[in-house]
Amino acid sequence: EPNYHVFFNESIRLEGDRAMATSMSFFIVPGPDSLPRIAMMAEYDDVLVRLDGEWKFLRRVVRGLAPAQSGE
Repeated sequence: EPNYHVFFNESIRLEGDRAMATSMSFFIVPGPDSLPRIAMMAEYDDVLVRLDGEWKFLRRVVRGLAPAQSGE
C-alpha cells in the first residue's frame, strides 16, 4: 500500500435509457524503491442501463493491456 486505480479517457454515448462507455485505467503500486509504478493497464467497455431512474452496469468487458511484470 498505497495502491491506486486511476481511470482516464472516459467516453460515454447515451441512447435513451442505455449507454455505452469506454475508459482506460492504470493500477499503480509502490515499486521496490517505494516509488509508484504501473502494475497493469486495462481498457474497459461498458454497457449501462437506466432502471427506475438509476444507472446500472449491464455488462463490463475488461482487456488487460500491460500485465504486471514478475520478479519486481
